[in-house]
Amino acid sequence: MTQQPGDRPPPTQLERPPSDRYAPAAPDAEGAGAATPDGSVARAVALSLPGALIAAIVYIVLAGPFSFTAGLVVVGIFAGRIIGLSARFGGGVRVPSDTRVVVALLVTLAWFVVTQVGAWLFAQNEGGTLPLVNYLLEVYGPVVPLTLIAAVLAAWWSAR
Repeated sequence: MTQQPGDRPPPTQLERPPSDRYAPAAPDAEGAGAATPDGSVARAVALSLPGALIAAIVYIVLAGPFSFTAGLVVVGIFAGRIIGLSARFGGGVRVPSDTRVVVALLVTLAWFVVTQVGAWLFAQNEGGTLPLVNYLLEVYGPVVPLTLIAAVLAAWWSAR
């Protein structure tokens, strides 16, 4: 069977369909653990704590010495985002999404309590006399609940 000019070549079959390039790569025998990162709840907590600590320091410095209330909600958003992403990365694929979200929310709530108490303690050190709740309502007003809501929503969104 020889081809004449103008004839089409016989159809060839591909060894695999073109859509396979979009499928996740199958791990080979040697690097089976390399394709799926390790993760655990403890690692999710451990990786989210440094970000929470740094965000708490930034918040307390802005709220305390600088008395800057306008950007505290933004700091809350960034704190929730960092905590949520760290919990998601630390949990890896082995920890279910719901568990990662719970870890991120608990760390975010702990961050929020630490920041509010830290700002109040700074005010007490400067000669303040108001109790915690009265101080937060008097000085920051609606910024406190808005910061909590923004941080929790950002952590929830980022940890999913």
